[in-house]
Amino acid sequence: MPPKSLALFTAGFPFGNGETFLETELPFLAETFGQLTLFPANAVGALRAVPPNAVVSDIMSRKTWQVATFGAATAATLQLWRHGGAEFRRSMLTSQRGVALNAIFRWAMALIKCEAALAWWAKSTVGERFVYSYWGGPATVAAALMPHLDAKIFCRVHRVDLYEEETALRFIPFLPYVLASCDRIFAISDHGRSYVTGKFPTLTSRTEVSRLGVTGGSIHHRQSKSEIFYVLTCSTLEPQKRPLLLADCIFSLARDLPNRRFRWVHFGTGSMQREFASFLNNSPHNLDHDWKGVRANSDVRSFMMSEPIDVFLNLSQSEGLPVSIMEAMASGIPVMATDVGGTREIVDNLNGWLLSDHPKVGTVVAALKDAMSDRGKLKKKGVLAHSTWKQKYDANTNYPQFCQSVIKL
Repeated sequence: MPPKSLALFTAGFPFGNGETFLETELPFLAETFGQLTLFPANAVGALRAVPPNAVVSDIMSRKTWQVATFGAATAATLQLWRHGGAEFRRSMLTSQRGVALNAIFRWAMALIKCEAALAWWAKSTVGERFVYSYWGGPATVAAALMPHLDAKIFCRVHRVDLYEEETALRFIPFLPYVLASCDRIFAISDHGRSYVTGKFPTLTSRTEVSRLGVTGGSIHHRQSKSEIFYVLTCSTLEPQKRPLLLADCIFSLARDLPNRRFRWVHFGTGSMQREFASFLNNSPHNLDHDWKGVRANSDVRSFMMSEPIDVFLNLSQSEGLPVSIMEAMASGIPVMATDVGGTREIVDNLNGWLLSDHPKVGTVVAALKDAMSDRGKLKKKGVLAHSTWKQKYDANTNYPQFCQSVIKL
């Protein structure tokens, strides 16, 4: 069989601490493709280990691009205006037209970088070629504009790269062109696929669900047998994750039950960390909180497996399908989460607690009290949570299936 080469465009992976879910997917890609080339848009932070047949290119993030692409991007923007005028008219419907036009210009700059990356990649590869854009974006359009690549083009769509109404601008530059450039669009949830096919009916036959996955095993996690009720949260400290609501709910629970003891651990940092830190200063006396910041994914997984956590809490106002929830459930931890995006596809009221998309503090506190009320029920939910992970979100099942779907394109 001819060799297979894959170009994978990421936001920053394998640099830094982000996109931890790709750490799990990458070995399966490396087994499927003889040569794997990663093109991170931002090469910031420490370089994580990659398989022996993976090459990491910095061509997308070189500083020399800052000046070199300005003129090229201006030319590309004018070309996009001629061929994609509808997209510019769509940007005029946003409340921040200047910001939208700037986003289009930056998108054009990224398109030029992707074209250069793919031209370099084409010279160093042979056999069947595949182009994979992990977050949608201009890489798919660049590949489609280079027919001499003779490559199969595909992308995943999650949340921030798909749900326009949930972005600050309510607009994602050239989303219709990004998706239409793909031979296959892999949505990470049923909800995501429904969004694509509802908004772009002509892409229905090219869109399928391919769920992410995490590794796990038998339930090593054990719930606390002490009088301490133990809550874990894991998210960036950004507005859409509602970190202050998380804190308010846990603080209110502790204040309502002053004779009980509570422990709360949070992983993650972000733009709201100053407000978050300030809020923590008003912690109730019977609550022990531990803000651990950013840690390696392996450390977080080890923590989930070894600590006697009772509930994993997620109160996001927007999600694709949270990998952190998969990881908690793979450890046998029942999850309490808001009904947003694809969350209802993994959390229900049998294996956890599915809350409304905009829950009140009192509603969340009542659910937490329900979790505390019956250790037997809590244990049963943990077992069902683990079973849900095994049936639907096991990396050893989902990623081989994904790779087989790709090479059949």
